[in-house]
Amino acid sequence: MPAAFPRSAWSAERSDPVSLGIEYAALVEAIFLSHSFRAEDRDLAAAVEAVIDSYGIRVFTGRHLGGEQFGPKIMARIDECDALVAVATPRDLLQNGRYTAPQWILDELAHARAKGKSSLAIVHRDVDLAGVATQHERADYDPGAALPALVKLSQTLGMWKRQHGKRLKVLLLPEEVAARVKNAKFSCEYRYARDGNATPWQRANCLREPGGTYAYLVGAPDDALIEVRVRDGAKSWASRAAPQWLHIEVS
Repeated sequence: MPAAFPRSAWSAERSDPVSLGIEYAALVEAIFLSHSFRAEDRDLAAAVEAVIDSYGIRVFTGRHLGGEQFGPKIMARIDECDALVAVATPRDLLQNGRYTAPQWILDELAHARAKGKSSLAIVHRDVDLAGVATQHERADYDPGAALPALVKLSQTLGMWKRQHGKRLKVLLLPEEVAARVKNAKFSCEYRYARDGNATPWQRANCLREPGGTYAYLVGAPDDALIEVRVRDGAKSWASRAAPQWLHIEVS
């Protein structure tokens, strides 16, 4: 259930008391994990997957695509995710005694970068990266001391969640205002305010669902105030800047 916002949250041409409710979801909700499926690489891949999962982020791989190498199905799976983590383990021996990374991992990194997605490469100490992969944020992995790489992964995940913000599901009330969503001239916009500065207004998608009419907001920083305004033709309603924290009254 949405958490209750303070009542009388809106000011408008009409001064109807309006309350808001909110549900939270991290905007970094899914990460594509690019890794080798060889037996010797499974423990590291499993450890990385466990760290990502501990943040409540879903992990997708090519595992259920039959371990398919880079191609349309993998590209589509990456496109559906919010970020990519690659585990670059040794593949082919180089003349200098070091190793290449699997080519499909480099291709998946390049695709994520081309799509503007956040990415991190966890690089085995014996691997030489080349090309676009060298431009990605990386964590160096030493099999004899894995903790620094996993700490770097954890720090990066935390940073991504802060940067991307949250997806918010806001309940619009009173119902006589929210019900106007069915009108052709209805619109709903929102913005975030922090330290006296406000972001530009953004259009919110609204949907009538069981329990009421909801507006979907994206990219909410943890400490930002929220403002929402609703228009229906010549009429308009606007909320005061409201905090995201839970408001509960006890007696």
